[in-house]
Order: sequence, then structure tokens, then C-alpha cells
Amino acid sequence: MSRKPALFIIFLLSTAWALWSQAPVRTEEFIYTILSYNGKDYSGTYCRQASDTIYLYENTDNFISAGKAFVYYWPITESWKIDQSVLDISFDGILRVEDNGQNIDLSPVFYTYFSVREGLQTEWKAVMGDEATREYDRYRELATTYLQEVRNYEQAVLRYEERANMLFREITTRKNEGLPYENLLTEMEGLQKPKEPEIPTYYGTPPVPLKQGYHLNLPKGEYSLRFLTHEGLEMAWSGKILIVEGKKGDPTIGFEVIPADRWVYSSDSVQPSSVLYVNGKTDLYIRPFFQEKYNDLFYSKLINNDAVGNGNVDRWVKTRQVLGSVIVIEYRDSPVTVEENQFVVDQTKGANLGYTILPYNPDESYDSRTPNLIAYKIPIDEETPAFSFHLVDEDGTMLPGSGRKVRIVENPERGWLFIGTACIPLIVIILVKSRRKKTLRSGQTLA
Repeated sequence: MSRKPALFIIFLLSTAWALWSQAPVRTEEFIYTILSYNGKDYSGTYCRQASDTIYLYENTDNFISAGKAFVYYWPITESWKIDQSVLDISFDGILRVEDNGQNIDLSPVFYTYFSVREGLQTEWKAVMGDEATREYDRYRELATTYLQEVRNYEQAVLRYEERANMLFREITTRKNEGLPYENLLTEMEGLQKPKEPEIPTYYGTPPVPLKQGYHLNLPKGEYSLRFLTHEGLEMAWSGKILIVEGKKGDPTIGFEVIPADRWVYSSDSVQPSSVLYVNGKTDLYIRPFFQEKYNDLFYSKLINNDAVGNGNVDRWVKTRQVLGSVIVIEYRDSPVTVEENQFVVDQTKGANLGYTILPYNPDESYDSRTPNLIAYKIPIDEETPAFSFHLVDEDGTMLPGSGRKVRIVENPERGWLFIGTACIPLIVIILVKSRRKKTLRSGQTLA
């Protein structure tokens, strides 16, 4: 056997273990399935046996169910996973919530959750019992009606196209043969293409199929939670601490800041009255949003019970965009009002590759057929090194927490002068040490 094939076989044998890599170890555990409101929508998570605390949002409709499933650790994502494809057992019993010695026993209910459109915003809702059944039936009826209208529309389009093609062929034939065709032309001109049915817009997110769980709507506080059988026996691993919290203070305004020269690299300004530092060479595009403050540990655990967080710090969470407002820029001379506009990011032609943000005009041709950016444009001028802006609503009232300052950081042309000044202490130290060494050497020579 030659050397190269032998080395190749050795390489294959040394890497063959990857073909039989060990599957994650799965363990059968008691779990709580949690559906909680998180301040902007509903999100689901699980509580494993190893976790001793469940987190819920205060004074909102939340749902918990108990069961058994396989749990395993997935090292690729460094997270715990639930495998319900093989084992998925739901328990029917009593969920007991203890509050200062008082027991609240809960029975399971059927529920669904969804969002409805209110203008350009959406509102999340959860309904239970018969109301949940009616809501889901209403959605199915809307969906069935719309699908039937789409089928009718597609058939009508086929008939329209067949008739138009037939008239076109007949008119062409008669015209070539010198026969009259005015009546056929009048019929063809009178054909109207069927109107496409409108998509139902009532639901932002349609109701999910009916689920069964235990409904919890609790005020802020700390509770105890356990699951009991109908005989009153507590199930193993079901005892948990229940933390119910919410947002801190009133919502404020945050801004997504997009520099024109790096429009794909945006940053958020979340602290009220903070300062935006710019280089003065590019405009800014601003997108405001409502934000709420939460404890970092609480909100991280609310979204994912296995997540980590810091209970000593707070975090800002985007909830929804700001609509119907204008930005007022406070210059030294006079304030300027800026409205929200549509922009398109167009690629620069030629050897100098790059992008340019232009006001969107539907009559012009761009690389993108639709606007890439909907924002407020804040012009930056080096002659105005400092200014501020804030957001006002339709009534002209300043929205709380929307004030920001902008400062242009000068880029000195003689930057080497500042670098040289900073290096003077280092140069002095080197000279002093060098002179000391010479002095020591001369002293040793004399001795």
C-alpha cells in the first residue's frame, strides 16, 4: 500500500467518531409551561425542576399548565431544551397559589390569545371559556370566507383572461380578413378585471387554537405555587416561588439613531436627556419608540426562565413605535419642525461604491421598489456644533423623556500635536532613567 492512501485511511478513522457523536442525555422531568404577557406581547417559556422561581407580569392575564416532558441540555446553543415529541403528558388537577397563608385554588380553563389592529397599533388580548370558543370560531369563519373569495377571484381572473384572449384572436382574424370587428372591440374595451378581495385586517395576530391552562391575574408580590392532584396530594417538584412584577414608572421615549454613512449600523438612545455625539459630517435619521423600564433579572426570566440577569440593574424595553408626532429641533436662531418621511437607500453607481439615502418618490426608479427607511431626518451642520431636539404630539405637547442633545465632536487637523503633547511625560521619564544609568556607570568607573 502506498503512503498517501494509508494516510487518508488513518485520517478517516481518526475522524469517524464524529459520525457516532453522542446524543444529548434526556431526562424525564415535571415542567410548568408558562404563557405570560411581557409588556408588548405574549411569550412562552418553561420552568424545569432545577428552577425554583416563576416570573409573571402583574395585573394581566397569564396562563400556566403542568406536565411531563423530556429535558436536555443543548451545548451548541448553551441552553436547555424541552422535547415533547416523545413524551408530552399534561396533568389535570388543582393549581394552588399561596398568598400570606391564604390559598387560591385554580381549575383549568380553555383560552386563546391574539392581537387586534387599532389604527397602526396593535393591542393584545386573552379570552377564556365560551368567549375563547366564539373568538376562535369567528377567526375561522373570517379565514374560510376569505379563502373562498380568493378561489372565486382566481376563477374569475381565468374567465376574464380566456374571454380577453378569445376576443383578441377574433378581432385580429377579422381585421386581417377585412371583416367588421367594432362590436368585438367594444366588448373587449368594456371588460373589467375582477377586483382582488381584501385581506381581513381585524387581527394583527390571529387567535391560536384553544389551549388549556390555569389562569393567573395577580397584583405585584411574591407567592408560593404548587400543583395538587384532585385527591389533594402535592406532586413532586411542583413547589415554586412565584414572583409577580411589572414596569417601573411611566413609559418614556427612546430613539433609534441611524447615521447616513452607516445606515445598517444603528444605535439606541434610551436615557432621557442624553447627549448624541456626532462627527458633523453626516446627517442622522431618527426613529422614536415608546420604552418601559424593567428589572433586568425579572424581565430576562420572564422571557426565558433559564436566562440569566442582574437584579441590581434595570433595562429599557421597546414596546411600540411612536405615531402622529413631529420632532422640534431647537437651534439658536429659531426652532425647526421635522416630520416623518419615507426614504430609499440607493446604491452609488460607478467605481466609488457606496450608498446614498434619498427622499422616496414613487415616480422615480430606485434599486428598491419600496422605501427602505421611514424616519425623521436630522440635518447636521458643522457650523452648528450644538443643538437639541424633542418630540411633540398632535396637540403640540412635548412627550416625556423625548429630549436629546446633539454635540459635534471636532476632529482636529493637527492631531499629531495632541499626540505629541501626551507623549511628553513619557519622553521625560525615558530621559531621566537614561541619565541615572549614565551617572551610576560613571560612579562605578571612578570607584
